[in-house]
Amino acid sequence: MNSEDKILSLLQDLSGRVSSLKDGQDELSGRVSSLKDGQIKIRLHLENVTDRNIQLLLEQYIPNTNKLNDTREEVDKIKFDVGNIKRVVASHSKEINELLKR
Repeated sequence: MNSEDKILSLLQDLSGRVSSLKDGQDELSGRVSSLKDGQIKIRLHLENVTDRNIQLLLEQYIPNTNKLNDTREEVDKIKFDVGNIKRVVASHSKEINELLKR
């Protein structure tokens, strides 16, 4: 093989490698584009679905929490009233028993 043939062979080999690199670059570019599309879809899902669902949960949670706080306050008042009624009934029962003994 003479030097011209060697040079042509090396040029063909180099051309093949450059072509292979370009194909790899195109494939990599396609993968990057696919990842970007996936990222956009995820971002849109987060904004349109997840954030909306969280907002709906909060809108339901806050009124329920307020109702629960109101109910707790009412229960505390009822407990206080029942405690007073128990003391009065016990006192009256004691006084009635003392009157009956006379």
